[in-house]
Amino acid sequence: MSKPAMRLVDATSPPRTPERESLAEAIARHAEATNRLAAVQAARERTEQARRDAKEAIAKATAGVEQAKIDAAAQLVGSAPGALSVKAARAALTDCEDALEAAIEAGGILVTTEKEAADEVEWAQTALKKCVGAVVKSEANVGQLLKEAEAAQAELINKRIVLRHLFNNDLVAEQEQPAVRTFMLFQNTLPVGRGQLEHGNFDKHPAADPYKRAIEALRTDADAPLPTS
Repeated sequence: MSKPAMRLVDATSPPRTPERESLAEAIARHAEATNRLAAVQAARERTEQARRDAKEAIAKATAGVEQAKIDAAAQLVGSAPGALSVKAARAALTDCEDALEAAIEAGGILVTTEKEAADEVEWAQTALKKCVGAVVKSEANVGQLLKEAEAAQAELINKRIVLRHLFNNDLVAEQEQPAVRTFMLFQNTLPVGRGQLEHGNFDKHPAADPYKRAIEALRTDADAPLPTS
């Protein structure tokens, strides 16, 4: 297993947390598994090319044997010797058949190896995702964010209640009524947790982009910072 990625540190650099140390190891395992799978796939492609080349060579060598037989018969009646003797042509054909057999056998071995390498990549991806999650869980200031969200929501509710009273009692100026009506009747949903029905695609909302970018960065950099808020 590869060692965790080294980083440049100085006197002011804080040490990695246990969660980030585990993440660095998971990143190294994932990179190693990905590289191994790529190498196996490249080897399989080479064996496939060798198999195709061997088949073409066998076809040519088979034709060469037949031509050698014709040349040998012609030589018996006084013609010049052919380019290859029958024995040499058959030996060349045998070499091509051996090359094909070797390519097929190697390909069969690599099928199993590729499956094992792909399974390792999948396992490493799962472990990496878990380690990224552990870093976020240990460092994200969810408590503070929750307090701020609760305070902001309480303020929002208070303002909506005032608007509701004015709107429901026909106390909104005519030029402001369309905007207030749209806001009060159609902009009344909030993002919710999974399992709850949402009206609107909050997954695409840009407010979460800083965390999305940070989480993506953590997949390859164990020292990538999280958003401060």
